[in-house]
Amino acid sequence: MSAQAPTTRLCVALSIAAGMLLASCGGGADSSMKATDPAVTTQPSNQTVAAGQTATFSVVATGTAPLSYQWQKGTSDIAGATSTNYTTPTTGIADSGSTFRVLVSNSAGSATSNAATLTVNSVSTTTDVLTYHNDSARTGQNLTESTLTTSNVTSATFGKIGFYPVDGKVDAQPLYASNVTVPGKSTHNVLIVPTEHDSVYGFDADSGTILWQTSMLANGETPSDPRGCGQVSPEIGVTATPVIDRTRDSNGPVYVAAM
Repeated sequence: MSAQAPTTRLCVALSIAAGMLLASCGGGADSSMKATDPAVTTQPSNQTVAAGQTATFSVVATGTAPLSYQWQKGTSDIAGATSTNYTTPTTGIADSGSTFRVLVSNSAGSATSNAATLTVNSVSTTTDVLTYHNDSARTGQNLTESTLTTSNVTSATFGKIGFYPVDGKVDAQPLYASNVTVPGKSTHNVLIVPTEHDSVYGFDADSGTILWQTSMLANGETPSDPRGCGQVSPEIGVTATPVIDRTRDSNGPVYVAAM
């Protein structure tokens, strides 16, 4: 009997020690591994595009990784839209007014972003005039004209509709570009007007408001004198019609030759 006593005491001691170890580890795991609920820190913003373009919505969220994302159009899930960004298919006018939001989730819970609204504007069918006399053959013809006829172009209904002040004579042909995105000023139909004072103006073609004005002169430079040319007086600046190349981007750079 006495030989068994040490073994009993050892087993009790090991059982107590093991219990304390398990309790300590269990308590530490509960406090340090608790997952944090997701939270949306940057909401999707409203987007405005022209028909035929795509729109991209994005979100920033925090919370214990991994975070899962599910974009929705209205309240319906969008198949495959499971990242921080979502780009729509090519838009149409029927998509205007649609709302988009994203559900962010992890093991602790979920959070739903604010809804962002998509606005889709129609594309103007107006024909741009991007070079002298409308084409490289200098024909001046507009083969897409569908409004003007011999019956509605009369002295009573057709003529000058405005007079836009500029800083010099205008010898070059003004140009027209439709649906131009002007930084900080939304989208406009733009009338490009160069002057013999070496300025180029961008007017809103519908209201006449000056959208921008730039000088072709470097610091200390002035327009040229007439160089004996009686047709261009008292100064020569931009005489030739500029060219706009809208194949380079949606707005198109304006190429200008100036003196």
